Amino acid sequence: MKIDSHRLEINETCNPEYIEAIKKYWVLENNKFINKSTVLGKPFGFSAYEFGNMVKAESKLFIEVKCDTCPNIESKQVKSQSNFITIKSNLCDTKTRLVNCAKCKAKIETQKLEELEIQNEIRIEKQKFAIKNQTWLNLTPFQLNALHCIIQNKGISKLFTKFNNTPNNNIWSAIYTLRNLNLIVLHYKEDNSHVIRTSFLPELESLLPTVNRLVKSKPKATYNSTSKELKIKLTKNNNVKNRDSPIYSGVLNFEEDVHIEKGTQYTFGVWKLEFDNLYFTLIPTDSIYKAPSQQSTSSQPKHLKDAIQDFFNSSKFDF
Repeated sequence: MKIDSHRLEINETCNPEYIEAIKKYWVLENNKFINKSTVLGKPFGFSAYEFGNMVKAESKLFIEVKCDTCPNIESKQVKSQSNFITIKSNLCDTKTRLVNCAKCKAKIETQKLEELEIQNEIRIEKQKFAIKNQTWLNLTPFQLNALHCIIQNKGISKLFTKFNNTPNNNIWSAIYTLRNLNLIVLHYKEDNSHVIRTSFLPELESLLPTVNRLVKSKPKATYNSTSKELKIKLTKNNNVKNRDSPIYSGVLNFEEDVHIEKGTQYTFGVWKLEFDNLYFTLIPTDSIYKAPSQQSTSSQPKHLKDAIQDFFNSSKFDF
């Protein structure tokens, strides 16, 4: 903050022997006062507190600071050295360090409120979408239990008491999963990553299943009539303990035999689905590409690689 000008006024009734000390009290260098009340008041037998009160009673300092956003000039009366620090803090934006006059400051605050309102509307829409799609079905029992605890206690603080035998990083992992699924919203302190509160839609509580009623979706296998094609949804393992744990896990129940023939060439493909699940298909290559026995040159089949790519790009897959 740059001070464009300043003016010191000392009462005409002030004791002359105090005037020089008062002037020294208000000396500024690089926006800092260089003389302390303790030192200045000592020759007069004043404590720092007593000297400061005398300065307030006998003098006034006025400063003018130009707004960094518009041509306006802000005029302020400084009552003490500590009051000067408060004035600087109020005039300067904590992030940009720019000086804003009262008019610009009000405008900036209005813009911030409008942006927060837009962000809040977006968050609510995401939360409604999460409820509509029942994203809690992708939670582990521990994560669902954590969500119940957050809702019941209106925040995350009780989690660390309830699950005191669970490592904190596991608890935070569950919290971030709930946030990423838009089941809860974490509100942070403006200048750091400290969570100050947690919010969620009121209707969420009545819709959640209890932990013991949670049924994890099983990998789904579908087959064609020949039982030579295999299509499987691979579900993400949400209980990875270490790097040796499987990334995807689940159980399969084959409703009919799947015939995988020795010596037969198969083509496989893997697609990434929502919530990091995968879709795997295995199909005999011959069923994709069958060369015709006789055709004209113009109607010759595509190269095998192109045919397989066309097959993958088709809409034959029911995810």
